[in-house]
Amino acid sequence: MSPVGAATGSAGCAMQSNAKTIEAVIRSAKILVVDDEYYMRKVIRTLLLSMDVTDVHDTGDGASGLAAICALDPEVVILDWQMAGMDGPEFVRRVRSPGRFPFPNVPIIMLTGHGEHSRVVEAMRLGVHEFLVKPVSGRGLYERLASVLLCPRPMVKRGDYYGPAPRKLQRFTPEFQSPPRQRDDRMQHARFGNGDRVDWPSAGMIMVE
Repeated sequence: MSPVGAATGSAGCAMQSNAKTIEAVIRSAKILVVDDEYYMRKVIRTLLLSMDVTDVHDTGDGASGLAAICALDPEVVILDWQMAGMDGPEFVRRVRSPGRFPFPNVPIIMLTGHGEHSRVVEAMRLGVHEFLVKPVSGRGLYERLASVLLCPRPMVKRGDYYGPAPRKLQRFTPEFQSPPRQRDDRMQHARFGNGDRVDWPSAGMIMVE
């Protein structure tokens, strides 16, 4: 998988691709679900099946999830934040380790039961592509799959960070679960809704194709 292009939101994807194209891409995707709760894995699988996605795999813990990525090379990983043993953040750190992990670029959608702004910021700083609050809706999952599959952000390395190119985020609220992404061709910084700013000068950023 070779992410190309700058960040655009699901709406931007919809403008660039017709509905049939989006549905075809999602239907053909190989998706891995990593969650230690059987019920949640079943819910996600059911939502994916409702989109006619049939190449779905799941594991019940982080270690098995890492092994599954190596064995399957999925196009998307749907990951739970809070798991026994290896939790979601640690899982992401291990995946986003080029040179040590064979598939560091795999898109990750993080699931969580908590929608605090601080958790959204932490997830993005870890290198996840999308963030989804439980209970998961079919529409929310569809939009995030469309985003990572049709409008992938390029992977970048800056200091200790390795992950999708940063984007500006508005303050996250449960009523506004999908913060709009704005294109920043210079990709010089990301400013979060509470005023936090992460400056990533273009000169120090490595684009990974």
